[in-house]
Amino acid sequence: MNITTINVTYGRKFNLGNYEQLHIELTASAELDEDDSTADCETQLFDHIKQQVKRQSLPVIAHSKTEVAQAFLALPEEQQNEIMDYAYSVGRNGKPDDEDYDDRKNDIAEQPDEVFNIGDK
Repeated sequence: MNITTINVTYGRKFNLGNYEQLHIELTASAELDEDDSTADCETQLFDHIKQQVKRQSLPVIAHSKTEVAQAFLALPEEQQNEIMDYAYSVGRNGKPDDEDYDDRKNDIAEQPDEVFNIGDK
């Protein structure tokens, strides 16, 4: 069997809330030359299409993080501290991660208002 064309499709779905979703999906094709490795071409094409979907997804991800940050900053300080204490007590993968706790906690609080569009309705 001689494979002459490879087609790759990759996509991601994002939950936007209010029962809305965004689906970003791209398909790419490549025609192979006789000396091309099928496996190498598949890998290169998949990596390329995955990077393109990621690039297209960045505004959605940034917007989502902004909404989470706005909701967090709208909470009373006591609740913010409880959330941060819990989150950093378990750390990554359930392991304690105390060394950067204060820096990370302060990073969120020190973001300028324009990053989170606070006050814009």
